Amino acid sequence: MRGFGQGSRNDVAGFEEQGFIKEVDGQRVRFHYNGIHQKIVDTITVADVVWTCRLMARISDAQWHDAFRAAGFAPGEQQRYVEKLKSKIRDGLALAGPA
Repeated sequence: MRGFGQGSRNDVAGFEEQGFIKEVDGQRVRFHYNGIHQKIVDTITVADVVWTCRLMARISDAQWHDAFRAAGFAPGEQQRYVEKLKSKIRDGLALAGPA
């Protein structure tokens, strides 16, 4: 456990339970985050999230799996992490509005 409300390492079930975007207030994005860097996180804008998620959406499934395999995760855990990450990316991309 890392402490400071940041979740725990290598806990796929905990990661799956974590929220991502709590709300949008104007151009500021509020996250489900209670960590030690709250002041920095509070400065993130919709444009920041969309930009980051567009970059992350370019990562292939094979690349995601390679990263988690290199970290020592079993195939089932890899898939769970990848699915949750892709879900968060979709949520971030949705902030851009209709294409």
